[in-house]
Amino acid sequence: MNIAVLIDAENVLPAFAEQIFEHAASLGTVVRREIYGAAQSLNTWVEPVLKYAIHSNLTIRPTKYKNSSDIALVIGAMDMIGEADAMVIASSDSDFSSLAVRLRSAGTEVIGMGTEKANPLWKTACSSFVTLTAKPAAGKNQQPAKQPAKPSQPAPQPAKAGQPSQAQQP
Repeated sequence: MNIAVLIDAENVLPAFAEQIFEHAASLGTVVRREIYGAAQSLNTWVEPVLKYAIHSNLTIRPTKYKNSSDIALVIGAMDMIGEADAMVIASSDSDFSSLAVRLRSAGTEVIGMGTEKANPLWKTACSSFVTLTAKPAAGKNQQPAKQPAKPSQPAPQPAKAGQPSQAQQP
């Protein structure tokens, strides 16, 4: 069976890559490996993209909160109808439910993969659903946490004659 793997980089952590590709390989021959996301999301996926030779599909978001990557993934999946017997779609996003229904009506098996928090609609729209369980290592394969801004301290001023310097003041 020919398998296509499509990953929503904005919705799945890179720490799940090994589980995604091991499961896909257990189903048949992986003929396509695609990942979709904006630059910030794809940057966190560099290591798995290189390890698994995943084709990156960079999307540009014209404004915040747009679903450009989701639309690109849907177009990619529709273009693969007939090329793959099954598609593994890694996302917990229920917006892909209609895609799963459409792919299934075209005779393509849809294996959804997402976290346990995935919307039930997404889970039931797929032919089968696999819960991603890999535990992301702390600090690895995740976007760095924003550091709180440090208050700026004024530069020490030279002491005037007869006064202690700022470094000596309590």
